[in-house]
Amino acid sequence: MAAAVTGQPVDPAVWLARMRAKCRTQDAWDTQYMLRPNTSAGALLPYDLIMGCEVTPRGADTVSGLRSDTANAPVYAGYDVGRKKDLGVWFELSRIGDVLWQTRYQVFDRAPFRAQFDFISDRLRSERNLVRLCIDATGMGMMLSESLQDAYGKYRVEAVNFSAPVKEALAMPLKAAFEDRKLRIAADPEIREDLHKVKKTTTAAGNIRFEGERDDAGHADRFWALALAVHAASGDDTGPSRIFGLADSAGADVWKPRRIIEPERNILPW
Repeated sequence: MAAAVTGQPVDPAVWLARMRAKCRTQDAWDTQYMLRPNTSAGALLPYDLIMGCEVTPRGADTVSGLRSDTANAPVYAGYDVGRKKDLGVWFELSRIGDVLWQTRYQVFDRAPFRAQFDFISDRLRSERNLVRLCIDATGMGMMLSESLQDAYGKYRVEAVNFSAPVKEALAMPLKAAFEDRKLRIAADPEIREDLHKVKKTTTAAGNIRFEGERDDAGHADRFWALALAVHAASGDDTGPSRIFGLADSAGADVWKPRRIIEPERNILPW
C-alpha cells in the first residue's frame, strides 16, 4: 500500500492504527472512518421526547395560556439574540412545583436592537416575579447584554458567552429536563422543529459539538433561548435581586423584586 505523501510503502495495519490514534473516542472512529451510524450524530431531542412535554395552548396563542395559576410563581427567562440572519427568541418559564411551564414566548425577525432592548426592559420592569434572565452575549449580543446589566444588575441579568463547553452545559440540562418531564411547552410546530434541529456530534479530535442547521425558520434559535431559560432556573432563587417572605392578601408567599431601575434611553448608541 503506497502512501500518498511520501510514496513509501506503509503496512495497512500501521496506517489504520495511526488513523485510529487520531480519534480520541470510539464514536468519532465509528462515524468518521467506519461509516457507522451513531446516535450521538442524530438529533439531541427526538420528536417523541419533545412531544411528551407539549401542551396544547388555549386557542391558537402560543405566547402564553398553558397555565392560569402562575401569578405567584417565580419566572425565569432566556433570550437568544438575533438581528438579520438569525431570529431573536424570548422564552419565559414559570416554576409550578418542580415543573417549568412556558408562560411567554416571543420571536423577533430582523427587529432593531432598540426594539429588542425595549421589549426585554418592559418584561424586567413589569414582571415582578422574573427572578433571572440569561441572555446570549456572544458577538452582537454583547452590547445588548451589557446595557441590560447596567440597567438591571448582573445578578438579575446573566450574560452567557457561547463556546463549545458552554453549549454543552446548556444543551445537556435541557435534554435532561425533557427526559425527566420537568418542562411543559406549547405544542407549536415551529418550536418543535427548532428544538429537533440541534445535533450532538463528535469530531475526530474528540470534541463535542452542538449545532443546528440554518434555514428560513432560523438557526435553532428557539432551542438556545429555551436552554438559556432552563439555565436561568437552575440558579439560586434567593440572590440579591429578590426578597422572599412577603405575603399577598391571601397569606401566600410571593416573590417581589428588590429594586427596579428605569433604564436611561440615551445609554444605547442604536
